[in-house]
Amino acid sequence: MRLTSTILFAFISLSIYAQSNTKIADSLYAVGKYDEAVLLMEKEDTSSVKILTDLAKYYKANSEDKKALKTYKKILDLDSSRVITALNYGETLLNLNRLKEADSLYEKLSLRYPENAQFYYSRGLANERMAKDSLAFELFKRTHKYDQFHQNALYKLSKESLRNNDYQQALAYTAMGLGKNENNVSLLSITAQTYSAMAVFYEAIPHYEKIIKLGQGNEFIHTKLAYAYYKDGKKDKAIEHYKMALAYEPGNSSTHFLLGRLYANTQDFKQSEAHLLMAIEIKDQPLDGEYFSLALTYKYLEDYKKAFDYFQKTLNENPDHIRALYERAVAGDNYFKDFDTKINYYQAFWNKYNSEKPNYLAREMLYLTKTRISDLKKKKHLAAEKNSEENEKDQLKDSLAEADTSDISEQKK
Repeated sequence: MRLTSTILFAFISLSIYAQSNTKIADSLYAVGKYDEAVLLMEKEDTSSVKILTDLAKYYKANSEDKKALKTYKKILDLDSSRVITALNYGETLLNLNRLKEADSLYEKLSLRYPENAQFYYSRGLANERMAKDSLAFELFKRTHKYDQFHQNALYKLSKESLRNNDYQQALAYTAMGLGKNENNVSLLSITAQTYSAMAVFYEAIPHYEKIIKLGQGNEFIHTKLAYAYYKDGKKDKAIEHYKMALAYEPGNSSTHFLLGRLYANTQDFKQSEAHLLMAIEIKDQPLDGEYFSLALTYKYLEDYKKAFDYFQKTLNENPDHIRALYERAVAGDNYFKDFDTKINYYQAFWNKYNSEKPNYLAREMLYLTKTRISDLKKKKHLAAEKNSEENEKDQLKDSLAEADTSDISEQKK
């Protein structure tokens, strides 16, 4: 009897201890001490679904996604019917960019729960990130079918409709979402952008203004609103919001330029001059990054003349831009016909960087440069020989022609 009582007492004590640890862990979690909550819960019985659920939640809060994923998997192995856990598991797969696994999971869940809108939406996200845009769009439409007010799905659908210039459909989707939640900033933004795209600026203005009133203003929203006011003939309001946009991004040369023009229109020439000079000053800063990116774009479009010009502009801004010097030679190689011109641009790269201790990228470009110079010299030599042979043939033909003419003359005599 005594032994039984002792065992019972020990069991009750352990139960109280476990409950105590769980409550302490919850308290630690509540005040943001996730590390301590995790350490406490890891000491508990991890065969319990309740303990594992809390532990996964703490891992998630502590940004330990890989541990959270393993824990969600353990829970689902113990009880596969836990829908919320399955959602959390899929969300964690998305966070870890394990997109194919997430897609597969949500597809299976959709088959088990064909009317669960969230599974379609989450699968849509996975496919969107895998650049399977058509399938993602269909999945967002299916989400909308089973939950016509699904805010995130309506945002995705309206954004895609706007991108495809299907303005009426975009507005239909946003109206549906805003009917359920009139303060959805994402849907307000798509609505405003759609009216702006339609050039119905007086309709766009109230939606941009509401976003700002909700405390969600930013450089993009103020710039868009400023332009809408300008097109609606309200220049003072346009100036006000361009200035607000500059508060977010003081170095935006485009905004300074637009303000300069607007101030000139309102006869405030001092302010106009100040902003236009600022725009020029900002533009005069080194633009080698912008020029280089544009040059690469032209290279990929096989417009080698423009590519060569912009690689040259890059080098004017930054003479030590190693790749620009090499890419200029490549563009010149594709654009110029003269062998010596082609060789000279490669030689300029070789001369500048061959004497230094090059990094891996420079070594690779030096090797390619050396190989191409050698190849071009061979081609130049072969071309010269070919020209020489053709010249000799032409000279021989001319000589024979002169001989024939002489013979004919002699015969006539």
